[in-house]
Amino acid sequence: MVSKMKYIRLLTLLVLTNHVLCGQNIFESKISLNCRLTVVKNDSLNVINISSNTSNNLKTLLTDETAYFENPVFFKFDNSNFLRVQEVTYGTAYSNIEHLYHISKDCRLDSIQFDEASKQYSKKLDKDEIILKGEYRTFKDNEITFSFGIWKKEDPNCCPSKGYIKGKYKLIKTDKEEKVKYKMTVSEQSWTSEL
Repeated sequence: MVSKMKYIRLLTLLVLTNHVLCGQNIFESKISLNCRLTVVKNDSLNVINISSNTSNNLKTLLTDETAYFENPVFFKFDNSNFLRVQEVTYGTAYSNIEHLYHISKDCRLDSIQFDEASKQYSKKLDKDEIILKGEYRTFKDNEITFSFGIWKKEDPNCCPSKGYIKGKYKLIKTDKEEKVKYKMTVSEQSWTSEL
């Protein structure tokens, strides 16, 4: 009988070794002298497998045929390492699920909590205004940006007549007592008539 841990290692090894045959993409980042992170993305199976040189299976993300994963993004913020994996539902513009992780120097992944700027801003809308199509985000070293449109209820789907809100997020460390080590919060936002 194969133990659960041996089974997980064998499955991970099969996933890693069959990437050419199964149409997988491999993304790697060296985090520190002791940590190298590997993300295997399998588009045909809708699977993301995150492993390191110290652990064969840190995290596995699955989705069904109604969604897909964007390519993962490694980025730095205030000299710390982070990983973003975005899960997007087909046909929903920017409506998505963000999988955000802080990567410690010893290759541990800690989830990041965040409140979407569009959800925070929706409390400020007039009764005849709505936010459609979700929030577009970009992640680069030391810069996380967002934008979203504001529609009047009678506006066509293509054209938010009330313009766009653009801004930036920041990552902040939380208190030691909290479950999450980092939170992503809005650092600035402004209105513009163009995207």
